[in-house]
This record gives sequence, C-alpha cells and structure tokens, in this order.
Amino acid sequence: MERIDCYPERESPFSNFSKEACLTRNCLFDDNALQNDIQCYLRSNYGYILESDVQETDNGIRLQLRRNQAVASMFPTPIDNVMLDVQYYTNDILRFKLYDADNRRYE
Repeated sequence: MERIDCYPERESPFSNFSKEACLTRNCLFDDNALQNDIQCYLRSNYGYILESDVQETDNGIRLQLRRNQAVASMFPTPIDNVMLDVQYYTNDILRFKLYDADNRRYE
C-alpha cells in the first residue's frame, strides 16, 4: 500500500506529532501502522487534477491543474488553480515552474 507522508517532520523532537496534529492537517491516521510504516498520510485523491490538454511551448510543455476540492487541504489558504511549466534545456537539465494561475506573486 503506497502512502504519501502527511507529517514528514515527525522525527524531529520539535514536531509535536500526534494523532490530533495529523487529523488537524486533514490527513488520515493509521492506529495500527507498523513502526516503519507511514502512520499519518494523505488521502489517495488529494492533490490536483489535469484541467485541460497539455500545451506545447517553445521549449517544453504547460499543464493547467485544478485542486481536487472534494478533499480538504492541509494548508490554510490552498492554491486552487496551478500552472506547471516544464522546460527542456538539455538532455540532462529540466526546469519545473509551479505557480498560482490566478494571482501573481513575487518570483
């Protein structure tokens, strides 16, 4: 069973990790997890959905993503519409740029 860790900082003595802290992040908590298993994890449908077809750009691709609002976010002010630009520079270099599609921010 694959799980994405919702509380990766839990190993830190300053993390205040607990079941309640996990659930506050709108994550799932497994009371029966083995010691090396991820105990606090994201729902399988958490994240973003491809909103439209992949767009070709001069040196890569652009994807328009929309947050799956059927699942509560672990962040207080999630970004609902995201653009992902992938630029191919060489066979060994890719540049990923993930940004808010609705609001300009300092870069």
